[in-house]
Formats: sequence, C-alpha cells, structure tokens
Amino acid sequence: MIERWGVAPDTDVVVHEPDEVLVRAGDQLLLYRGVPVGLVRAVVDAASPPAPLGDLLDRLPAGTDRATAEDVVRRLEGVVFRRLPDEEDRGPAAPLVVVVGDGPLAEAVAGAMAAPGALAVAAAALPPAPPTPSEWERAGPAAGHPAGDADALPEGVRLVVVAAEDAPYGAVMAVAADAARKRVPVLFVVPDGGEVVVGPTFVPGASACFECERRAALLGPRAGDGLLAAALPALTLGRAHPARRPAAAALAAEEAHRAVLDPGRATLLAAAVRVGDRPPAPAPLLPDERCTTCAAAAPSPDGPLARQAAVAVALAADRRAGIRVRPRPGPADDAPRTVGVIGGGTAGYLAALALRARVPWLDVTMVESTRFGVIGVGEATTPRLVEFLHSPDGLGLDIVDFHRRVLPVWKLGVHYDWGPPGGDGFAWPFQYGAVHEAVCYGGSLDDHCLAEMLMRARRVPVFATGDGGVTSRLGAVPFAYHLHNARFLTYLRETADAAGVHHVDATVASVECTPAGDEVAALVTDGGGRLAFDLYVDCTGFRSLLLEQAMGSPYHSYASSLFTDAAVVADVPHDGAVKPFTLAETMDSGWCWNIAFEDEDHRGYVFSSAFASVDEAAEEMARKNPGMGDHWSLRFRSGRHEDFWRGNVIGIGNAYAFVEPLASTSIHMTLLELDLLTTNFPASRRDRAVPDGLNRTLGRMWDNLRGWLAVQYRFNTRLDTPFWQECRRTVDLATAADKVALFRERAPLAVASPVAKERLDPFFLSRYAADYFGQDYVYDVMLGGQGVGARWVPPATPRAAWEEAVRRRRAVVDYALPAAAALELARERRPDLLEALVGGPSFIGDELY
Repeated sequence: MIERWGVAPDTDVVVHEPDEVLVRAGDQLLLYRGVPVGLVRAVVDAASPPAPLGDLLDRLPAGTDRATAEDVVRRLEGVVFRRLPDEEDRGPAAPLVVVVGDGPLAEAVAGAMAAPGALAVAAAALPPAPPTPSEWERAGPAAGHPAGDADALPEGVRLVVVAAEDAPYGAVMAVAADAARKRVPVLFVVPDGGEVVVGPTFVPGASACFECERRAALLGPRAGDGLLAAALPALTLGRAHPARRPAAAALAAEEAHRAVLDPGRATLLAAAVRVGDRPPAPAPLLPDERCTTCAAAAPSPDGPLARQAAVAVALAADRRAGIRVRPRPGPADDAPRTVGVIGGGTAGYLAALALRARVPWLDVTMVESTRFGVIGVGEATTPRLVEFLHSPDGLGLDIVDFHRRVLPVWKLGVHYDWGPPGGDGFAWPFQYGAVHEAVCYGGSLDDHCLAEMLMRARRVPVFATGDGGVTSRLGAVPFAYHLHNARFLTYLRETADAAGVHHVDATVASVECTPAGDEVAALVTDGGGRLAFDLYVDCTGFRSLLLEQAMGSPYHSYASSLFTDAAVVADVPHDGAVKPFTLAETMDSGWCWNIAFEDEDHRGYVFSSAFASVDEAAEEMARKNPGMGDHWSLRFRSGRHEDFWRGNVIGIGNAYAFVEPLASTSIHMTLLELDLLTTNFPASRRDRAVPDGLNRTLGRMWDNLRGWLAVQYRFNTRLDTPFWQECRRTVDLATAADKVALFRERAPLAVASPVAKERLDPFFLSRYAADYFGQDYVYDVMLGGQGVGARWVPPATPRAAWEEAVRRRRAVVDYALPAAAALELARERRPDLLEALVGGPSFIGDELY
C-alpha cells in the first residue's frame, strides 16, 4: 500500500496577514500562524494531483524548507490535506485516447497520434443510429442524445477524438454528449466542403463543442431559430479530401498530445482550424448558450485542461486583429542612400534600428555626444513596443535576452485615480472590452474585460493550471513594458552596434543649409568636422535643432488644451507588490505617475508651472509618498511642428511633437512615426507624395491625441483645486469636441455613432491601431470612466450573458500569478513562455484567442 496525500475539496488560501494565514476547506476555516502565505499556497498547489509525501515535497520550488513544508502538511491534515491509500505503485499510466470513426480520416488521425509513442490509442466506431430532428426537439437539451453509450468508454480515457466522415451531425453530437456526461474532453476532426476542420477541443462545462462550431459556421445569429436549428442533427458530413487528411491528422495529433500531456499548451479550446489550400487559419469560438450538447454536459472537475479551457474561453471574445506591415518598393537609382540620425536617446536608437532593419539599402550613422549622461528614469510604454522589438515584422530582437538584460516589468494598462470624487478611479487596459455592458449593467468600467480585472488583482495573464504547471496568455491579453531608461538605452546602444549602425561621438555646433534654404547640406561638429548625409533624422528632443531651428518648420502649440509644462521626478519604495499597470494619480496642480519596478516605484508629478513651483510640487509629492528619494525636475512643451518631413529632414520623437506623459504616449507615437516612415519610405529623392502624405496623416494623428488627452483634463472632477477648476472651465477640447457632444447624445460611440467615420489616407495604416487615439473606443473608455453624462443606448448583449462572461473572467483571475512571480518564472525557469509569443501561432495584436 502506498499512501498518497491530496487536497480536500474546495480548499483555498483566502486571507493572509504578514504572519498568519486563513485557509478555507469546504465549510471549515483554519487560522495558521508563523508560516508565510506563499509556502502554504505552494504546498496546496503541490498536492494536486495527489502524491506520496516525498514526491509532494519534491514538487515545491527550489530552496523551500522541506521540514517546514512537511510540518504544514501534517498540521493541516484532516482539514486541508487527506491521506489517500493506493493499492500498489503502478507508476504513471499511459494516457489513453479513443479515436471514434471508421473511415480513412480516422485511420490517419489514429496513426498520427500513435506515431510519437506517447499516447495509447484505441479505436471505436461511430454510433449507427443518430437522433432524428423530431426526436431532438421532443427530448430537449436536458435529455442529451439517445445514441451512444458513455459507459462503453474505457476506464481512464483522457480524450475522445471524433474523426468522422459520411456521417450525420447527430451521430457526432451523440458521441460528444456521451463523453461529456462522463466528463471526458472531445476533439473534433471533421470535413467541411473542401476543407477539414480540426477543433474545437470540447471540455464539458467549460468550452465549445462540435454543435457550437456548426451553429456558428452554418447558422450564425439564427442558431436558435426553429426548423434550422432542429434540422442540424440530420445534416451529413462529407468525405475529407485525401490530400487534406495527413495535414489534418498531424494537427489533431499535436493538439491531442498537448491536451493530454501538456494542457498549458493546448490551442484549440476556444478555436477551430481549417485545413485547406491556404495556411491553417484558427477562428475563435465561444460556447453557444443554446447548444443542446453543452446543456446536457456534466462540468469537468477543476483541473489543468478545465482551467486552460476557462482561460481560453474568457479571452476568446477579446481577440484583436493585427495589421501587417506592407511591402515597399525597391530603391530607384537616385534613392537616398545615407541617413544621419542626429541625437541619441530612445527615439534616436529606435530610429536607427528601424531604418537599418526595414530599409536595407540605407547606410545609417548616429551622431551623438556621450559626454551627456543618461538619467535613469522609468519609462512606460504601450503594447506596440513589445511587438516592434520582438515580432518578425519588427526588429526581431530576442525576447528572452531582452528580459534578462533590461529587466522590464509587464504592464496591462493605465489605472486612473481620476473621475468623480471618492471613487476608486477606472482602468484603461490595452485589451478591448465590453465597456457598453459594464457601464449599463454594472454602473462603472469594472469587469469590462479580463485585463481590467487582472489589473485590480495585481496579477498578469500567466495562469496556474492546478498540476504544478502554468499556461501563458501574454499574447491574448496585450501587455506593454515598464522600462528603466538607463538599462534600456544600454541595450539599444549595444544592439545598434551589432546591427551595423555607425556611431559618431560628437556635438553638432552648427547646421549648414543649401543656398535655397530648403535642405540641410551638412553638419559642423564642435571639433570642426563636417558630416553630410542624404537624409537627416532629427532626434534632438525639444531643441528640434534641424527641423525647427535650421529648416524653420512652424510650431503649433497645444497649450490651450494641455496646461502642464513641468515635472518633478523621484524614486519611491513600494510594499513589495509589483503593480502590472501605470498609475495616474490626480494631484493638486496636475497628476503623478507611478511606474512600478521590482525593487521600487518611479514617480513623477506632472504639473502646471502657472499653478505651482518646483518646490511646491516636490513638497506635495513627498507628502503623499513617504520615503521618497531625491528629486529632480524638467520642463517641456506640448505641441507639434507643421512638418514631420521638411526638405531632407525628418523629425522623430520630441523633435517633431510631444503632448505630455499622461497615457504613456511618447514612445508609442515615436514607433508610429517610424512605422509609417519605414513602411512608406520613398524610392527616389524626387518623390514628394510620401513626405506630403506623412505630414498630413501624422499631423492629424497628433491632433487626435491632443483631443483625447484634453478630455481627461476637462472632465476630471476628483479635486476642486484652482488648477482643476481652470481645466473644467477652459480646456480646449479641440478635435474631441464633436465626439464629446455625440457621446452625450448617444453613447457609446463605438456602437451608436451615426456619423460616417472619416477615411484615413489609403496608405499609412500601421500596426496596433494606427489612429488609436482618434478611435471611438478609447473615447468611450475615458468618457465612461469619468462618468460624463450621456444617454446610453440599450446593450445588445442580454444581462444574463454579460453576467456569465464576468463570472468566467472572475474564475480565471483566481488562477493568475502575481506580476513579480510570473516575471521571475518567465525570465529564469520558463523562458518558453516568452518564446511562444514570437515562435508560436500568436503575437501581440494577432492572437489565436
């Protein structure tokens, strides 16, 4: 007899203080003193599935005190842990897969699954007598399907694969219902026209089944309509094309191995893939609330695949589509060949790397003085940077190496301590969500998407699967980086050197222009040297040495909309919990950012010098941030130049435009400028359409950003200080005025707007929402979050469906890891979680789920 230790049902660590833990097991509560909450959680996680005590202790993280852990197990025996005797030590049994079907497709699937040798495969025929439509209607969902016998499944089966041809839909549904009653997952592989559909992987009570997929594919929104739905079981599958069977079988075998052996990597729990002439294309799939198969299914017990399915389904509705960077024409004989990037910093190095990677015929030189040091301030970003750095269409930089050298912190969005007085504020996550339903049914933006809920819980989309493993959804829930500026610039400098970017260490003393004054002829350095290039990229920051001072591009101020013009910056200790978001906290004369790192928070008070001095701002910031370190200050201006590209000078970053730090837009807009520049780079120096088009398009996008930020100042009622009173009275909404007026009359804009959307220029569309800050959705978040009065149209989604979606999200948040723990895991022990973002079937903005 071997004694195994397992966890009692319904066990959870529910409350903890520094030196005591409250554990719930069923209807019992136990207060445990003197042990860190992390150890109790680790021991509870290690006991699932049950194992001998020695094996259980071996599962604990490296460095855990085994004696203390064993004491935890024995002291919690009878409440949390149970001894489960086993007759003999059989060792791990080989997982079993049953392939149901009797045609060539089933043979191909069974052969592909058995080939790797990791799965034992059995075969079974499809039931010969499916239900008729009238039987289906009379029986109702509670009765399930009359065909088939769930007890015929072998004991211990882990997965049923239905690979059916020339069979009625009803027969497939019957197999699914029988397996579901026995809580066995089912993977469907069926022909559809000239293609083979692989998926979904149906986890009873958690994810979609074959009937859900067929309803979505054939009936769409009419899935519950009378005869069409009733006739579904009698429809018949065709035969798979012989050329499609091998690829479909291989894909099914991969998914089966993942579902049985490594649930954290299962990919078809909320998707189905079509195998045909084109590359396999996954389509997101949600359970249909009218599905009779799902209605009759017994929910699977909480386990790795069930948790994975819950996470996948919770994310499926939030899928975002990526926009690919388009190819560009090759260079003409008179194409620009040499480019000088003038000035370093983040904008300069990103510009040099982007031009080097995306316009291969350019010879790129950086002109930068290393006499000026780097200030180690935190920088907050948007998901576009993650994609830009690591995706194959971006710079393709190694994501694991980046995390180990730069030590970024993941960020899911911005939390605004903003809006009506006394409230908790609201989140602007990077994930699209159900703002409409959240406001109309819940009265706030709480729970409108999974990212928002994770932010409030200070967790990230890396989920414990219950068997000691984890599954990552870092691609499906968009994330950005918090970056330590000094580490990031060191990394960019070394990367630029390796990429072949030339470097001139010098200060530009003067700029020589052509006789007509329409182009830069050369730069003169402080050492008397002369540097000449075909194109000049101005990255000199607010000085705008080339674009403004040399070329005379007029400056358009945004000061009537954005009153802030200064900042006080300092480091502040935190409580040890890393916040996976940037905080924007309302202050007397502006607002204060909080950019979290693993060792400390970087804080910056952005204020208006017309309402507070540097000393006054620093005193207020110190008063609200105990333990604040030494501070330093800076000044800035908000506005843009008339030209992004003038003559042979291109302005990137602050040299062209800047608003203010709110919403972490600086690097985002720099990347947008680089996206548009490199995607549409002119083939000849004679070409003017691209420079002129970029000037129009980027000017409009920066103006849109100005309006969106103006909304955040005009309607923030959190404080009633002179600064905020003036904002509410006089902030110029600029481009946002029409959107605000329309929102008040018929919210939300993203659903109810009757106004035809302005067409963007036919080119210049970039990835991660090119004109993001002009979109209706971001206005809905900001106006809805601040409680701006509006007449909201009734949501199309019923309240019950909304509440069910919220329930699903809340359930998976409980599986999510805290930010610091997930970061350490991905950097040191599970780099595959990061590698999957680049090498797997999904990436930021182009997810499978």
